[in-house]
Amino acid sequence: MSDGRVTLIEGVPGAGGAQAAADAGAEQLPPGFSAVTDSLGRRIVIRKLNAIQRVKVLKVLGAAAQVQQYVGLAFSVAHVVEVAGQRMPPVNSEQAVDNMIALLDDAGLEAISNEKTGIPSLYPQADEALELDLGKN
Repeated sequence: MSDGRVTLIEGVPGAGGAQAAADAGAEQLPPGFSAVTDSLGRRIVIRKLNAIQRVKVLKVLGAAAQVQQYVGLAFSVAHVVEVAGQRMPPVNSEQAVDNMIALLDDAGLEAISNEKTGIPSLYPQADEALELDLGKN
C-alpha cells in the first residue's frame, strides 16, 4: 500500500535539480518541465503552459468552460506530457480531457496538483462539487 508521498524532479538547471534527477535515477528534463511520481508509482512528466496553450485549452472546452471545476481539471491535465513512460498527446478535444482525467485518476491528479509543481489545484473544488451532486440523488 502506498504512503501517498509525491516525488518531484525539477527540470530547471541549478538549485540542485540535476542532483535530484540523478538521485532519482531519471534523466535531466529540459527547462520548464518537471516530473512527479504519484502514489501508484507512476512517473508523470509535466510542462509549464504558455499563454497560447492556455487559450487553446479554453477553446477546446467550448461551452464546458463555464464550469470552473472542469476548467481547473482541464488545465491540470493539459500540463501532462508523459505518464509511466508513455508520451501523451496534447489535449485537443473535450474527449481528450476526459480520457486524461480517467487515465490519471485520483492518484495522478493529486500528484500533478501538488503545490511544488506550480500547477494550481482546483481539484478539491471539483471533489466538493461532485460530493454535492452525489448528495442530490
